[in-house]
Amino acid sequence: MTALGKLGRHNEVVNIFNLAQENKVSYIGLYNFALEAFIELEKFEEAENLYAQLKKEGLKPSLVTYNAMIKMYGQKGNPISALNIYQEMLSSGVQPDTYTYSGLINICGKSDSLEEAERVFQELSKSQEKPGVSTYNAMLAVYGNLGNLPKMEEVFSEMQTNKVSPDEVTYGTMINAYKQAKDVENAERLFKELSRVGLQPTSFTYNMMITLYGNQGHAEKAETFLQELAASGSKIEIDTLNTMLSVYAKQGNVDQVESLFCKMIEEGINPDGFTYGILIHAYTKVSDSKKADAVFGKMKKEGFRPSLAVYGELIELHGKQMDLEAVKGYLYHMQQEGFKPNLIVFTSLINMYTRLKDYESAKKLVAGLAEAEIELDVYTYNALFKMYAKQGENKKIAALLQKMKENGVAPNIATYTILIEMYALLQDSEEVESLFASLKKNNVMPDARIYQSLIFFYAGRLHNVARAEELFSQMLSEGITPTKPMCHSLLDAYARAGDLQKAESLFTSLESFGIALFKFPDLFPIMISLYARTNRIQKAEKLFVALVNKKVVLPPSTVAVMLKMYIKTDPPKAKQLFNYVLRNGVVPDLLAYTTMINYFIREKDMEMVEELCNGMAEHKISPDRLTYNMLINFYARSNKTDKAEDFMIRMLDDKLTPNTVTFNTMINGYWKVQQFEKAEGMFHEMVKTGVEPDMITYTTLISMFTRLGDLRKAAQFYKEMSRKGLKPDDRAIHIVDRLLNNKDA
Repeated sequence: MTALGKLGRHNEVVNIFNLAQENKVSYIGLYNFALEAFIELEKFEEAENLYAQLKKEGLKPSLVTYNAMIKMYGQKGNPISALNIYQEMLSSGVQPDTYTYSGLINICGKSDSLEEAERVFQELSKSQEKPGVSTYNAMLAVYGNLGNLPKMEEVFSEMQTNKVSPDEVTYGTMINAYKQAKDVENAERLFKELSRVGLQPTSFTYNMMITLYGNQGHAEKAETFLQELAASGSKIEIDTLNTMLSVYAKQGNVDQVESLFCKMIEEGINPDGFTYGILIHAYTKVSDSKKADAVFGKMKKEGFRPSLAVYGELIELHGKQMDLEAVKGYLYHMQQEGFKPNLIVFTSLINMYTRLKDYESAKKLVAGLAEAEIELDVYTYNALFKMYAKQGENKKIAALLQKMKENGVAPNIATYTILIEMYALLQDSEEVESLFASLKKNNVMPDARIYQSLIFFYAGRLHNVARAEELFSQMLSEGITPTKPMCHSLLDAYARAGDLQKAESLFTSLESFGIALFKFPDLFPIMISLYARTNRIQKAEKLFVALVNKKVVLPPSTVAVMLKMYIKTDPPKAKQLFNYVLRNGVVPDLLAYTTMINYFIREKDMEMVEELCNGMAEHKISPDRLTYNMLINFYARSNKTDKAEDFMIRMLDDKLTPNTVTFNTMINGYWKVQQFEKAEGMFHEMVKTGVEPDMITYTTLISMFTRLGDLRKAAQFYKEMSRKGLKPDDRAIHIVDRLLNNKDA
């Protein structure tokens, strides 16, 4: 039976015991074999019945019997029954051994019964048995698990004083405790000591070191330990690889996650449910929904049950991407698995419906939270703040803030960011300042995002540059690196105020803030425009040439700003600049073309206007309504109504609806070249298109028909103008006077 037990053939041990019972064979050793077999098979009820039976038969339990029962109660997590067996053991005169004491200490430690664990250890110290390495290891684990590192170190010191040599478990237990405390220094010290005393680290110990370094963000050191483990010839367990995968996943290093996963498969190590969960976490962290979905499908196919956390991550990811169908699919799978939505899922769904502007669905979820009596955390409160802010429901936000305070939920940096940005949009500077003061009072350190919102609010919206500067200086004193958007906002404010000195100072400081100027070329037009306005032509040119030479994509308006400057100061240079950018492979934008077209229209240079229009067509730059109106007006005033008509047709082809200015220009143009029918026809087209004629439209038509001597039509248009409540200007009044005089005559 001993051999069968060692081979793990516990059912056969039980069968032999039953056969012996049938043959009236009964002795304590036989019961001990059966008792241990039942415990190994986790048939605890049968083991308890067997223990009661042997005592009923008058057999005296031995040390093996008591130790087996203590082990069983330890597996059941029942320290009270284990201690009762221990007391029964002492009462019967059976002397406990180190196995007994170690087992009891382990059981008490796992149940957080520190006092009982310490009492058992003290009793061992007073007994004939002396604590061995297993007992010390048990006591080290008790203090380590409770995070009582000074007491753990005290036990380790006593162990060395009593000449008890630590083993691999000793070091692994202590390293694990230091890992839990994030004490890298002491964990490293013990790991080195372990090797120095000639012990081989176990895979458990390596796993602890990998986890410790991984959690601290030291992936390279974690990799070193994984390589050492592989080189030692020890079998690398799936738990260790999962730990390393988790390290990479937390860093968002998907390439390393995929590489290690492939190596696992190549070496025949089968992934488990945790592995797939880590892969999904890695892909959700980088918003790769396609790969996350594929891993989920593989996980289900392999027969692993996704955890609620996995469902939560997938729902959150697809919610951020506003993929309602995918979210509904995962909710269905989750409910099929028997999971109820938790707070994370509710929060993700509220955020998704807020992004979709489906506030009714979001509010139903809020009602569901209330019905389920789920206590909200700060992330859910933040989701609700966003939802109410989007709808401008300030009273609900105030009530929610009060509820948050009553429930003892502390606002975090995201809470303040949401609220400050909302009140900034409402231009409520008093509430913005109150929130900023509250943030500091509650020991929440403002971050770059908060300062960015505040600086944009004061510099961009309120034009309170002084307050924006105060905040910028305060942020720098707190060691926070400025962001490009906040610098853009402040630079723009200086430019609007015409403060060249401050603008230059900030612009030249950007590189020191880690903002690569040529990476963000949209800052250049601000300075170029300011230089142009203040007649610093050479400085504007220098910046512009630097941009062109760097071959960066020029931000909109850069070329236009330079062209406007030259048109104002040195018109021939405008044309030179335009040709210069074309030669350097820079395609001028619409604003640049419009600036040049406007200039040559003023110069009445039809040839250049047409050349520029051809250039726009060549570069596939579609004019906007303003540019079309400019061209239509130019050709109509130049008596080229056929060209004006062409541009109006192109305008319609580009899905741009002509406005009142367009139609008035064409009507006036036709009248000038005496195409009266076309002028009247354009009016009817105007009305048909749904564009409302204005006073200029009617005045033009009244004047035209008066000149033609068609007073009936002129009077008709005048009446229509009056009926629409349009007041005639001096020109229209003069024409009407002529009409009346002619009528009297």
